[in-house]
Amino acid sequence: MNNMKSLLVLALTFASTCFAVNAQDSNPTALTKEQVKAKISAAFPRASVERIEDGPIEGFYQVVSQGEVYYASVDGKHMLFGNLISIENGIKNLTQETLAKIEAEKAPMRAADIKSLKNNDFVVFKAENEKHKVTVFTDVDCGYCRKLHKEVKELNNLGVTVQYLAFPRAGIPSDSYNKLMAVWCSDNRTAAMDNAKLNRKFDFKTCENTIQDKHMPLVRKFNLRGTPAIVTEGGDIIAGYLPPQQLLTRLESIDANKVSKVN
Repeated sequence: MNNMKSLLVLALTFASTCFAVNAQDSNPTALTKEQVKAKISAAFPRASVERIEDGPIEGFYQVVSQGEVYYASVDGKHMLFGNLISIENGIKNLTQETLAKIEAEKAPMRAADIKSLKNNDFVVFKAENEKHKVTVFTDVDCGYCRKLHKEVKELNNLGVTVQYLAFPRAGIPSDSYNKLMAVWCSDNRTAAMDNAKLNRKFDFKTCENTIQDKHMPLVRKFNLRGTPAIVTEGGDIIAGYLPPQQLLTRLESIDANKVSKVN
C-alpha cells in the first residue's frame, strides 16, 4: 500500500511538473517563497510552516510543516504530499532524505531542551553502570509503554538509564493525565510508576503542574505523535517500542554514526 501511494504521488508530481517546468522563470503568476508561505498559512491557519525553500523539482517549492514535507506549486495554487522518488541515478527517496536531514538538525536543540529540565521533572530508573541515558515520553494507558516498563530492569542491567516525561495521549484534562499526575505527585515516583504501569493502581493527588507546564510544551515542540517516544542523550528520536537488546543496539549505532561523521 505504501509503495502504491508513493507511485501515485510520483505520478501526480510528474503530471503537475509537466505543466509547471520553468514556472519560476516564465510563469508571470509565480510567487515568492514568502507569498506562497502566506497562502499556505491562510489555507491552513493551524499549521506552522517551519521553512519553505526551492524544491528538488522545477515549479515547486519544498515546504516543511510540523515534521512533514510538502511540495507547493510556485503559483501557490496546489500542494502535494507524499514521497518524492528520484530515479535518475538509482532510486532515492528525496522526501525521506529531507526528513532525516531535518531530524539531524533538530537533535542538538532537543538535547538542550531536555538538559534544561530539573532532576525533579523526571521519574528516573537509573542504571548502576550507566552507558546510555534515554528520555521516554510515556502514557500509562499505552500498552507498549507498559511493555517497555516491564523491561526497565533489563535495560538498567544493560547500562541504559530510563528517565520518564509525561505525554498523556488523551490530552489535558483526561483520565490518562490524572493517572500521570498521580505518579508525578507521589512521594515515591518510581514505586508509583511501577504501581501505575504494572499493577494499574493509582493514588490520585494534585501538585505543581509539571506535566502541563514543562512536559507538554516539549511534546508539541518535538512534534511527538505517539508513545513511547524515546529521545537519546544527543536528541535523536526513536519512535515506538523496541525490545531491550534492540534498543541498546540502536543507541550504540547512533553513537557510532555520530563518531564516524566527526572523524
